[in-house]
Amino acid sequence: PRAATVSAACDCKLWVLTRRDFQMIMRETHAQKVAKYAKLMRDIPYLQTIVDPTHMDVVAGVVEELSLLEAEDVCVAGEDAGLLFILFDGECEVTEDGKDTHHMKPGDWLGEEQLEKGIEATRTMTVTSEVAVVLVLDRHALQLATSAISSMAKRRSLTPQRRSLTVGTNSPTNVGDQHNKLQVTNHLLEHKMKKAATSK
Repeated sequence: PRAATVSAACDCKLWVLTRRDFQMIMRETHAQKVAKYAKLMRDIPYLQTIVDPTHMDVVAGVVEELSLLEAEDVCVAGEDAGLLFILFDGECEVTEDGKDTHHMKPGDWLGEEQLEKGIEATRTMTVTSEVAVVLVLDRHALQLATSAISSMAKRRSLTPQRRSLTVGTNSPTNVGDQHNKLQVTNHLLEHKMKKAATSK
């Protein structure tokens, strides 16, 4: 129900966006973002070994997006254990023992070994552009996502009679997969938010 009443002070035209339409737009926007994230993540060797490319969108759905300003540190040597950083937009510089090692552009990543082994960073990543957008994937979120993907695959294998022989993007099988992935992603995000709230 409405919490307030709005009255026109003069003749006017109004555009109305229903809750259902708003939710649909938000879902589509999120799906487009996740697709872009997943495309970048498919190039990371470690993720290729543990996640099927067709399910990378589930992992991409639980990354955290950070916006940072010039000179801010994204990753600091000796800290940030178990975190993978993917540069989505902007530019960064990587230093080790006070020396520049390489320049990062969109699509580059740092922390692959950190994510795999749960170890601290050995290099520092600093923003050099005016603004940078960085995707962060933590080890725990990755474990939850891979576990959910395995469970989803098992459930699907137990119900072969429900599969469709059609292979189009709008086939019942693919639509069902998309729905399952959305449910899994939402569940993982809720779990992550609850964990962050209890840790404060």
